[in-house]
Amino acid sequence: MELSELVMLTDTFIAAREERLAADRAAKAYKKLEDSLGDRLISVCHENDTKFIGGTTHKVTLNTVTKPIVADWPEMYLYMVENDAMDLVQKRVHEGAVSLRLEDGEEMPFIEHIVKSKLSVSKI
Repeated sequence: MELSELVMLTDTFIAAREERLAADRAAKAYKKLEDSLGDRLISVCHENDTKFIGGTTHKVTLNTVTKPIVADWPEMYLYMVENDAMDLVQKRVHEGAVSLRLEDGEEMPFIEHIVKSKLSVSKI
C-alpha cells in the first residue's frame, strides 16, 4: 500500500471513529433521558396500581420479573461443590485477578492467553 493511501485510510478511519463517538455520546444522553422517563412511568403505574398507560401513538405496559440474586455466597459455593452445580454461575475469568496472581508468581497452568490486536488513537 502506498504511503498516501495509508494516510488516507487512517484519516478515513479517524473520521468514522469521531462520528461514532459523537453518536455514542448522543445515544448515552438519550438513554439517560429514556431511563429517567421510564422510571417515572413505573412509579406512576405502581402509585395508581395500573399495568399500562396509553399515549397518543403508543402504550407502555408494566411487566415485572423476578430475578435471582445470591444472598450468601459461601453457602452458594458450598452448594455448588456438594451438588456439582457449576452451571449456576457464568464461566469467565476476572482478568484483573488473574493478572495479580501472575504478578505474584502464582502458576495457573489452566489459564491460556490469546493475543488480540486493537488500535490506539491519539492526536499528532
